[in-house]
This record gives sequence, C-alpha cells and structure tokens, in this order.
Amino acid sequence: MLKKKTLIWAVVVLLGLCVIVAYMRPSCEKRECYFELDSPLRDEVYAKPDDLVERFFSDPDAYSRGGHKVDVSETNDGVTIIIEMYGVPDDSIQDIRYRFDLHEKNGLWEVEWSGLQQRCGRGAIGPQSWHNHYCN
Repeated sequence: MLKKKTLIWAVVVLLGLCVIVAYMRPSCEKRECYFELDSPLRDEVYAKPDDLVERFFSDPDAYSRGGHKVDVSETNDGVTIIIEMYGVPDDSIQDIRYRFDLHEKNGLWEVEWSGLQQRCGRGAIGPQSWHNHYCN
C-alpha cells in the first residue's frame, strides 16, 4: 500500500513540475505565436518606421497604467516593431504586446503584417508568459 501511495505522489509531483516548466518557457517571437491583428495602422504608409510608433501612441486608446516598451529591429526584408503595454486597463489582461512587420516600397514603409500577444492577469494561464490565448 505504501508503494502505491508513493507512486501516486510521484506522478502528481511530476505533473506539477511539467505544468511549471510549461509556464516558464520563454515567450515565442514568431508570427504564429501572435493573433493576427487587423489594425487600422496597416492601411497607412510611413516615411520611416518610427512614424508608425508615433501614430500608435497618438491614439487615446493606447493607454497603459504601467508604461510601455518599444523595440525596433531590422530584419532581412524590412523592420519589425514590438510595442509592449504594461498594466492595461482590463480586468483579465495584464499586458499586451503588438507586433508590426514593415517593408519598404517605393521609398515608403508599409505594414505587411500585424499581430497581438497578451499576458493574463488571472486565470489558468496567468502572467507567466506572452501567448496568443484568450484571457478570461
């Protein structure tokens, strides 16, 4: 009987460790790890990629209580802009990350693709990592 209880506890601990490791994995930066976002910023062209960032923050809905972070990086075929918003005013979403992939065409920059990730403020997924699952 003792061996059976020990085995059961070993399985429970192992499953618990698997869940912890799954939540601690690094966030995915690939497009498929984002919700595709049909942003109005996709309909505009920009003289330079930083103009998209200025346009993004000119929207009164681009508000967060905890600040934000912007990362602009060159890729093989253009520029990727990541905008992270911390402490968004939502009861289930803690943080939001936007991704904009831009490419240059005729001296102007166009948004080729845009996406969204989030960190939940509560629930089973919680704030451990960025993901493309709905928070509840």
